[in-house]
Amino acid sequence: MNVERYYKKAYLDLPSDESERKIEIEKFEKVVKMADKLLDVDTSEMQTYEITSELISPLRDDEIKESTDRELIFANTQHREYGYFKLDNIMED
Repeated sequence: MNVERYYKKAYLDLPSDESERKIEIEKFEKVVKMADKLLDVDTSEMQTYEITSELISPLRDDEIKESTDRELIFANTQHREYGYFKLDNIMED
């Protein structure tokens, strides 16, 4: 697993200190392995349940407000396209 690639895609930096970097990579790999184990659990024989609530959430009235200036929102990013934040595809593996 190329942890550095995932960090780069998420615009995160690994620690520069080699021992801290190793610890960070090990933690990341451990989390991914646990997630993989969850995905491997066979749930085909499990009965599904729906949890519903009797609570009623009243709707609030819409209020028209000034929007935040788009240029201010994008001031700290280089990753924009067509007026939206541009994200990299990380699901290639």
